[in-house]
Amino acid sequence: REEPIPTSPLELIGLVIALVILTATFRAVLVAGVNMLTAIVGVGVVTFVIMVTSSVVELHLTAPVLATMIGLAVGIDYALLILSRYRAELAGGPTRAEAAGRSVATAGSAVVVAGATVLIALASLAVVGIPFLSGMGLAASIAVAVAVLVALTLVPALLGIADGRISPNVLPDATSRGRDGRWIRFVHRFPVAVIVVCVGLLGLLAVPIGSMATGLPNDETTPPSFGRHRAADILTSGFVAGVNGPLIVCVDLDQAADPVHASSRIAQRLQTLPGVVAVLPPQFDAGNDLSIITVIPATGPSSRATRDLVDRIRGTAPEALADSGARVSVTGDVALAIDTSRKLGDSLPIYLSIVVALTLVLLTVFFRSIFVPLIAAAGFLLTVGAALGCATAVIQWGWLAAVFSVDQPGPLICVLPILVTGVLYGLAMDYQVFLTTRISEERRGGAAPAPAVTSGYSRSARVIVAAAAIMVAVFGGFAWSQDQIVQALGFTLAVGVLIDAFVVRLTLVPAAILVLGRSAWWLPNRLTRLLPELDLEGSHFDHRAATAAHFVHVAEVEQKVSRKSGSSDS
Repeated sequence: REEPIPTSPLELIGLVIALVILTATFRAVLVAGVNMLTAIVGVGVVTFVIMVTSSVVELHLTAPVLATMIGLAVGIDYALLILSRYRAELAGGPTRAEAAGRSVATAGSAVVVAGATVLIALASLAVVGIPFLSGMGLAASIAVAVAVLVALTLVPALLGIADGRISPNVLPDATSRGRDGRWIRFVHRFPVAVIVVCVGLLGLLAVPIGSMATGLPNDETTPPSFGRHRAADILTSGFVAGVNGPLIVCVDLDQAADPVHASSRIAQRLQTLPGVVAVLPPQFDAGNDLSIITVIPATGPSSRATRDLVDRIRGTAPEALADSGARVSVTGDVALAIDTSRKLGDSLPIYLSIVVALTLVLLTVFFRSIFVPLIAAAGFLLTVGAALGCATAVIQWGWLAAVFSVDQPGPLICVLPILVTGVLYGLAMDYQVFLTTRISEERRGGAAPAPAVTSGYSRSARVIVAAAAIMVAVFGGFAWSQDQIVQALGFTLAVGVLIDAFVVRLTLVPAAILVLGRSAWWLPNRLTRLLPELDLEGSHFDHRAATAAHFVHVAEVEQKVSRKSGSSDS
């Protein structure tokens, strides 16, 4: 029976920090409250849906916690983008209904793009064919889908209820003269040096990946306060560590001429292998068609030596039974964990390739550029590498283990690289779209490359900083969880968001665009004709509004002319 995952008070502190950041960003308690309320409502809906789903599909205890963590983070983030855009639109003078429409048409598009990418990445875990991972992907996908729906429906509804109590945002000009303005001016002065430093730093953080090992949780990796961990310690002290993870060798004797002799032979051969402490006598089924041989290794389930032993058994069994006709396979929890880790490790490069290819296609369509998507994809790869490198150093190597309450350093959870890749991909594209959309707006408005980057950066940096800080606070609250999976995900996602937002999106990306200048927005003529034109910036919205205003103006002029002509006739 699985023990329930205890709740850490730091998770609640993360929510309090998020509320403080929202209040400081909006400088309005009401707007911050609306933002937090929508995220909490979304998590409540997700919890209900998962409870219903769990009656049909078996979910691991970690799945609801993962859904809550991701649901809170993206729910706050998505609502923040729409609320910020709404207040910015109000400053331009339109009606509140029109400002709400513009915010959903612009920032809402970025929300849909980010949510869709995260949803696809998480739902794709089902393709791996591992029920444990499929359940986690399903729960997290539900959380993201609900967060997107809440941002696009409940947020505009609450804006209508609040009406005049939400004031316009009058801070953009002041922001451009503040810390954000000073930082982008620094990047503008030394773009090449900034790129070199950023790439070098992220490359250094990614170095530990070379020794990254993955596996599944077991009794030895649970917190020392858990009963399963204490039981594993007792068994290890009384016997050997391998008692906590015996290997099950299954011998199919259906085609064997002498089933008993074949099983005894393989048992004797297993006893001579290095790393084997004991081999229990074969256990046969009623018809002697199948036997089970239990092998006790000298090392624990998470040890590299145990993995090598499984490989030796699989390599030795066919040799030992070449003439008997029996078929041998190694199974059990330990072998399952090893096979799962390898399967996910082999699929990670393919998964990354698909994600990067999707990034290039989507951003090429969105921004009608070749180099902007390449910059975004390269930055994403650097983010993932640095985040997983930090996770390897802290969780596996034990660096700063006391600071992050890593009680038992060991292999990373095998699902971590793929889950982190999927979630960070969506968040990175969220920040990328929000930043680059603002820069593109300035460029299409006639600004030169450098002023377009500076102005677009100043208009979006405050929101990106707030969104990233909230993500770090929410994910960081789970980084001290007593559950190994939740802790690893919380820590890696918090570090990944911190790196991606501040080092990649707010530093490396604008520096690269500044170096490329007008070439950053180059697109071959053939692609210009083939690609559909999407309107993330709301320019079509503005065009329709301008056209309507033009016709209204024409109608007013015609009425004045007709009145004047009528009066002159009289």
